[in-house]
Amino acid sequence: PAPAFGVQFSRVAGEKLIATSCEDAVIRVYDVEVPQKPTLVTELIGHVGKAFGVAWSPILNSTLASSSDDRTARVWNIHSPGKHVVLQGHLQKVRALA
Repeated sequence: PAPAFGVQFSRVAGEKLIATSCEDAVIRVYDVEVPQKPTLVTELIGHVGKAFGVAWSPILNSTLASSSDDRTARVWNIHSPGKHVVLQGHLQKVRALA
């Protein structure tokens, strides 16, 4: 995989997931049930610029947001990667999430 600019663990009880936002514009989600052998769960594809930020929802299982140099933020459910919400209208690159 490409270099990661953002990394975050899911804080939802029962989920042992980590998400990365990468230089190649892909958001990758890994299951870290066995920390020594992380398993790729999904790749979320939609950004067209470097993906910088990633943040899990603290209350919605399997839901995360990502930010990118393409001037968008996106909200994803990792079980329906093709269906995501695109938050447009930013005038500059979106490099952080909280």
